[in-house]
Amino acid sequence: MSSRPTITAVLFATLAMNARGSDNRVWLAQQNDFERCKGFSLNLENSAPDGPLRLATLKIVLGIGDGKAWRYIEHTPAWRLDKDYTIQAVVSPGVATVFLDGVLIGESKGAFEPAEVKADSFRTPGWANSPAEYLVNEASLSLRTDTGRKADARWPAQTPGTLALRMFEPQSPKRIAWTTRSGETLTVIAKVRLTKAPDIRTLAPFVDRYGQPVHSEFPGKVKSDADLKAAIADEASHTGKWVRSTRLDRFGGRTDAGWTGGKSGYFSVTKRNGYWWMLSPEGNPLFYVGLCTVDRAAWERTPVTGREYLFAELPPRDGAFEQAWAKSPWGWNDNVDYVSFYTANMVRKYGPDWYAKTAPAIRRRLDAWGFTGVSKWSDATLEETPNIAVIYYPGVPTLAAHPDVFDPAVQAAFKETLRKQVEPRKTDPWLVGWSVGNERDEIILKSEITGILSKPSSPAKRAIIDSCLDKTYSGDVSAAATAWKITAGSRDELYASTPAPNDADVELMRHTFADKYYGFLYETVKGLDPNHLYFGFWVVPWWWENQSDWALAAAHCDVLGYDLYSETFSTPDMDRWMREAGKPILCGEFSFPPFENGRRGLGVYSTVSTEDNRDAAGHYRRWLHDAAANPYCVGAGYFQYRDQPVTGRGPGAGANLVIGEHYAFGLVDITDRPKWDLIDSVRTANLAATATRLVSGHPLDAQPGGSLPKNE
Repeated sequence: MSSRPTITAVLFATLAMNARGSDNRVWLAQQNDFERCKGFSLNLENSAPDGPLRLATLKIVLGIGDGKAWRYIEHTPAWRLDKDYTIQAVVSPGVATVFLDGVLIGESKGAFEPAEVKADSFRTPGWANSPAEYLVNEASLSLRTDTGRKADARWPAQTPGTLALRMFEPQSPKRIAWTTRSGETLTVIAKVRLTKAPDIRTLAPFVDRYGQPVHSEFPGKVKSDADLKAAIADEASHTGKWVRSTRLDRFGGRTDAGWTGGKSGYFSVTKRNGYWWMLSPEGNPLFYVGLCTVDRAAWERTPVTGREYLFAELPPRDGAFEQAWAKSPWGWNDNVDYVSFYTANMVRKYGPDWYAKTAPAIRRRLDAWGFTGVSKWSDATLEETPNIAVIYYPGVPTLAAHPDVFDPAVQAAFKETLRKQVEPRKTDPWLVGWSVGNERDEIILKSEITGILSKPSSPAKRAIIDSCLDKTYSGDVSAAATAWKITAGSRDELYASTPAPNDADVELMRHTFADKYYGFLYETVKGLDPNHLYFGFWVVPWWWENQSDWALAAAHCDVLGYDLYSETFSTPDMDRWMREAGKPILCGEFSFPPFENGRRGLGVYSTVSTEDNRDAAGHYRRWLHDAAANPYCVGAGYFQYRDQPVTGRGPGAGANLVIGEHYAFGLVDITDRPKWDLIDSVRTANLAATATRLVSGHPLDAQPGGSLPKNE
């Protein structure tokens, strides 16, 4: 998921990536529910210890799910460049076959269970996009059944003029309206051409002085500094009638709801008629709608060192432009220069005092666009702006991946680190609440437990061994030792050994550590600051060890903060988790970044990428409406304020055109121009959210006269 980095998180992700080596996959066609072992996927796959990946090792892979397990057909052809290929997969109830140019290359007998999800094509997952010496060009895709149903997708031929633009994002996925039915025979026909990947130096420069792609034209593209300055008046004209509603208190609570929860001076939550509500410090109900990464200077810079040739013109390094530059901003001592084209554009737009002018401009935008305040990764110094804090624990020693919260000395250091960040803001009415850490980095993994067990005796090791020994083996050291494949006659000998417990025992130990760890964070933060809400660490459904991590996180927070990049607000599984936990929830990050056929040089983000701003607007309206109508959800944060750099935000260096994330997440582009065809709908949805919740919550909350509060 996207987030502001920490050194630990970056190192962990990089080590994991290096351990995996190079991996590149193109999903020619897929419709699968991987966890439930249902559906199919027809892929081109390649992997190696390092890259770039070679054509000779590119495989055709058909995956078939039977509802219990996956089975695969794999074949590595003798590929040739600049040749058209037809890859055909036939999946019937009893057998699956794969053909290349009409020749059978693989067969697998067994059942097939269709997946009830959308079909997708020509997509490369973010975790499998390593550079290769070739490009995969999909020409067409056909889906057919023996009952006569069909669907088709086609891609335009690649031309020399579009090749440079395509290098920002080689894939071009299409969603297909298709349902695979049980008992039918499905035929998938993908036509592709493999071409040599060009040397990007021969296509440079790729980026103009404003951070936009050189090789593309699109409406609103900035051509001069005058265009940047003219945008100020254009925005004022567009939003001239968009004023803050008189139905809101200064914190965003609805004053016309017909009820209040009592003035506490801080944001809080309450349950009313089966619905959880967030209350403003003045006690008025609201559905919190925040915007992520709202700050004046873009921290998301793109690496420059060693790839200066990509840029037609870089901003000056001195004067007002100096703030656009940074050395190794991710905390690595790698001596790499990074630049923010966004910051440089703000200097050109507002002049040398740009930083002072942007704070009121941001505040006006938040009000005009209907946001309650800001969400994760935002500037807490914006005046009179509700905000959510994400804090970390630099300098606290870790045992395997997290601090040993069973150790009193570590607890003391941990508390002091949190105290320095929490206490200065404990009486701030604009702070909505705290969170510590982010997403998967705060999940206690099974590998962390086995890592603790492999180390010398420690308070954490003793605690997790004791928990399993007592709960599973009723304190019988001999039985535990036998199960863990060690020799031990006492607890001390267990502590001194290197146990190898089974999966169930590791899971119990993991729960013991996680429960203590999350409980320590919650109790510490609330002990330092009882005034504000605590959101946990933004757990991500399905990006964890297993679904128990939702309940583990929910047990130690006031409001369960989570992140989810999904087309829909919820799923049947999530609905069940919400009911079982019984806690209010707040989604810290959701998004629908437009791809626009790659014309802006920005990428495809997972399965939530949309076609264009209007498509993103429709997704936003539906998602936010469903969130506001949900009994457990009290708010959400849209990721994010501005687009990322087209050449990637890093971290890293090297010859790649894109390093790190480069997505059109923003409500404004790299030149600070608002995307009005998206924002118009965002504003409407934002202003309707609290009213939607009031209507959904209970008709008994109607005001005198029988009418509920209206949308703006």
